Amino acid sequence: MSDPTEHMQALYRATTHLQARCLALIEENGRLWLDLRKQLAGQGAAANEAARRALAAAPDWPALMALPLGTVRREIARHAGDGQAIAETALRAQTAFARGLHEAFTTWRQDTAAALGDGLTPDPFDHQAWRDLFAAWRAWPGSADPAEAAAAPERRR
Repeated sequence: MSDPTEHMQALYRATTHLQARCLALIEENGRLWLDLRKQLAGQGAAANEAARRALAAAPDWPALMALPLGTVRREIARHAGDGQAIAETALRAQTAFARGLHEAFTTWRQDTAAALGDGLTPDPFDHQAWRDLFAAWRAWPGSADPAEAAAAPERRR
């Protein structure tokens, strides 16, 4: 790319691709959270209705109070397991979002370096501001270059 307009077009394409990928990730993440909220609302309504019916159908309150402790523990554990499943789903959604952002920025960086690297500078990202910006992304689990991920914490010291 010797023509400056080609460089500009390549940079524009890289940035546009990054923006499109980020918007797609935000939309996908929003859908995942909306689905999770709907699931929680449905489960909460069903559980409340079941509890209300159980209390309404109970022969008497003293019988409810006399339930064995094991029964109460199992019920509490069942609800705790529901909360753990919800937390795991939320964690998977956030991890997928962060991993997608990492991939998008990595691709953008490569595309930008390719656009700028044709004789304009030896390494367009060889500047402290860029190193600081990308340090956290290099350290992300599953980074494209494990050696970079291992060295990232040392560079920040």
